[in-house]
Amino acid sequence: MFEFHYTPRIEPSKALEDIKKDISFEPSLAIFFVAGKQENPELLKLDCNSISVPVEGIITPKGVWSKGILAMITDANASVRTFKGNPKDVVRTIEKSRKGSFNFLIYPLMLIKSRLTFIRVLLSLSRTRSLERASEIFEEIIYPMNTLLRPFRDSGKTALAMNVFPLEIGIGIPKIFLNGKPIGRSVLSVSLEGKLKCEFEDVYPERGKSFEETLEILSQELANVKRVKVTKKGLAIKEIDGKSVKDFLRENRIFMREELEKDLAQQKFFGATPYGIFFISKETYGSASLGILDYELRFYPSLFYSDIFFDEAIFGSEFIRGGPKKVIENIREADFSIIDHNFMLMFEERIVDIAKEIGGYGVFSSYPSFAGSTKRRLMSEVENRIHINSTLTMAFLNLT
Repeated sequence: MFEFHYTPRIEPSKALEDIKKDISFEPSLAIFFVAGKQENPELLKLDCNSISVPVEGIITPKGVWSKGILAMITDANASVRTFKGNPKDVVRTIEKSRKGSFNFLIYPLMLIKSRLTFIRVLLSLSRTRSLERASEIFEEIIYPMNTLLRPFRDSGKTALAMNVFPLEIGIGIPKIFLNGKPIGRSVLSVSLEGKLKCEFEDVYPERGKSFEETLEILSQELANVKRVKVTKKGLAIKEIDGKSVKDFLRENRIFMREELEKDLAQQKFFGATPYGIFFISKETYGSASLGILDYELRFYPSLFYSDIFFDEAIFGSEFIRGGPKKVIENIREADFSIIDHNFMLMFEERIVDIAKEIGGYGVFSSYPSFAGSTKRRLMSEVENRIHINSTLTMAFLNLT
């Protein structure tokens, strides 16, 4: 059994008081989705495995909220595991671990644990000219979306991932807690058995059956489109059309941010941008985009392993042809949903109309990813049965 309880109060003791009085069974797992400034999220715990994770907004049958706590409570047989280490080690450990028929991953997509980590990473990047070495350096702070899903896909299991990447990022952020303790740079895996149904969607047309066909489809969906060649390896981007990311954006008269260290220190690194590189998969001809900002970096980080994509790509700015109506066409009624927070930025107050179509509870968070089958040939399927993108994805869970 699953229950959802929302409270607008974010002070832990008062929030728990609101939540506890409505729980109708002895829980085995509690996941607290926290929207807004929260001083002590580590105090959000019940007498069971308790996870606290930041989100940008909360959906309830009564509306959309930018502040408060949504608790997902269950008495189901739920196994919670923590996987630590670099991406390769985590993937190897997951491969050997027991998996449920449905698996829910929660982890920081990118985490710079301390200012010392930040300085060490920047120094290491400044001392190398090797793309391969730059990718290894980025592995110290990034868990790539696509590779973390492969062990579940390869074992025939379904997995839904929250790639936690807040709109405002700083040193040591995001903070995710398990039983009151920060998980730091780790991956949480909640494994469940039972009749859980997950539908995954994006708002793009179906992908093409060739590189050129997908390229043409994307060209019709994006604004200010330009065909480019990207020099990349693993998690590192070196150049776009022979220029650094910053110089490429300047050439295209795009000015956004300047001082990376200052923005991170003041928690003003904004984890969203309308400009991106839209890569096309060599395997499926699907596409995943990488948002880019004009910071002074020799190598730019990718949030997924880029080797599966062609070097030729599209640079453009995203918008949704058809607006909210197009999004609503892809909404599914669900008990619980995870909706990419970029929709909030695009539609602002009109996001309420979109949320009404869900009919249940949910959260706005950074672009969920998925390992499993879908009804359409989704643009976001960049590997067989692996769906990722850094924008405009949605997941719908029915828990009965």
